[in-house]
Amino acid sequence: MSTGLAPSTGVLRHDATTGRVRYAVTGDLDLGDTAPDPGPARGVLARVLGVAVDQLLLPRQVHGADVLVVEGPWPGEVPSADGLVVTAPGTAVGVRAADCMPLLLGDGRRGLAAAVHVGRAGLQSDVVAVAVDRLARLGATSLLARFGPTVCGSCYEVPEAMRDEVALRVPAAAATTRDGTPSIDIPAGVRVQLSAAASACGVRVEIDDSWVGCTIEDPSAFSHRRDAPTGRHAGLVVVLP
Repeated sequence: MSTGLAPSTGVLRHDATTGRVRYAVTGDLDLGDTAPDPGPARGVLARVLGVAVDQLLLPRQVHGADVLVVEGPWPGEVPSADGLVVTAPGTAVGVRAADCMPLLLGDGRRGLAAAVHVGRAGLQSDVVAVAVDRLARLGATSLLARFGPTVCGSCYEVPEAMRDEVALRVPAAAATTRDGTPSIDIPAGVRVQLSAAASACGVRVEIDDSWVGCTIEDPSAFSHRRDAPTGRHAGLVVVLP
């Protein structure tokens, strides 16, 4: 498949604003591996996004289904979560990835947004539905979902038993690689889960997958499967005043 990714452009690869929500995906900037503090990169990114460094929040990701609602800096230890919902203007929340999908959700009219980390485990736990439910309960009625860069179904080879396990929960995610071996299609699974969650919560969801690309196919993207050990890009949302 086509990568769909623009050449890396430094701190931000993608940047767009819809209503009161700004969506972004980082480019060359390495946000680190699984450590909660990416060091100097945090300050660089905060300046580009126009937020205070303590208002740039990245959780300790654990491939689970916890989605937290945040309104400002962490009061203590960085929490474990795979999704953050933000309501407060001037606060940026994000998730890091290097093959999993950074899914960005926003209601630009109501000023609500979320960043969600979705990989194989996230599909199985339906972290997407948890995030949509959190946003709906806060008053979201119409969401724009932007798919960040992720490994594609033609490249995400897994054992057949693993693919079948995922397919039991998300049949649309079952795929085969270009070589005919078992694989998982994360974007296809996320698309179906978004539709189901939106229907269950009574919200409208529009999907923009123009940023999705394939991290393995694009040499300028971070890819754990291709280059481990490697860095991490981030998908972020900011609620504007």
